[in-house]
Amino acid sequence: MGKPRADLQNNKTLIRMLQRIKGYLHTRRLFFKVLSARRIFRWFPDKLAIKILWKNSFEESIDLENPRRFNEKLQWLKLNFRKPVMTTIVDKYEVKSYVANLIGEEHVIPTLSVFDNIEQINVDELPDQFVMKTTAGGGGKQVFCCRDKRTCDFEQILRDFKQNLRKNAYYPGREWPYRNVRNRILIERLIGDKEIEDFKFFCFNGDPKFFKIDFNRNSGHRANYYNLNGDILSLGEYICPPDLTKHHELPKNFDKMIEICRKLSKGFPFVRVDLYNLDGKIYFGEMTFYPASGFGRYTIDEWDFKIGDMLTLPL
Repeated sequence: MGKPRADLQNNKTLIRMLQRIKGYLHTRRLFFKVLSARRIFRWFPDKLAIKILWKNSFEESIDLENPRRFNEKLQWLKLNFRKPVMTTIVDKYEVKSYVANLIGEEHVIPTLSVFDNIEQINVDELPDQFVMKTTAGGGGKQVFCCRDKRTCDFEQILRDFKQNLRKNAYYPGREWPYRNVRNRILIERLIGDKEIEDFKFFCFNGDPKFFKIDFNRNSGHRANYYNLNGDILSLGEYICPPDLTKHHELPKNFDKMIEICRKLSKGFPFVRVDLYNLDGKIYFGEMTFYPASGFGRYTIDEWDFKIGDMLTLPL
């Protein structure tokens, strides 16, 4: 009985020490940059790390005992809902066979190659168009879309990917499914000649409730949210604010997309299912358990609570 009390006291002591360190630094951003140094932050237990990350993002204490915000509930799920299959699902290579078994091979973007390191890559053998990504990473420099190999600076690209392979996506936000993912380089077939609409469905216990569409990714990134009837919502994110004047038509096979989402999200309190729709052909993108790692801010704070009401945590 004495150990939990001792751990609690140690955590309180550490928090007080961090608060003193913060007092010596000029800005909260600088404090967080120092704190997040890989060799320091990775040794913090998950619960304490999440509390610190939350305080930095929202400037308030997180309530993990009675979470109400959607973002708070995502943090609770990180700590308390852990199915081994989730590690397979966040692996961008291994998930392909998992998805094919559930909804069919025709919805999976073909794999061209998988490499353990950049030394195995022969650029001359790559096709003129392809997508390169790390199997355990997110967006940004961990995804590269090549539309014309002749115009690509592969020396810089491979240098970036070499650095990305060293990263562990678990530590920054304590998204535990990534902890044991084998990070590799995946080469996929490029689908479409231009930016494809990416439908991101927010699914709760197998039931998609609403979706978002990202657009203008390379020139003023925006994202609009819609209900399943295609009506635009006032929901938006600070990082990619909505454009309420832009409208997206629902594809003719939208019902099929909903059916796919139900199959893929069954058995999970929450998961976001991302699908592409290209000329009536539906492709699987990815499944995300913690959008923005559960630290995303909404342009209307009330939505954090509204979405939180949709998410029923398991007992």
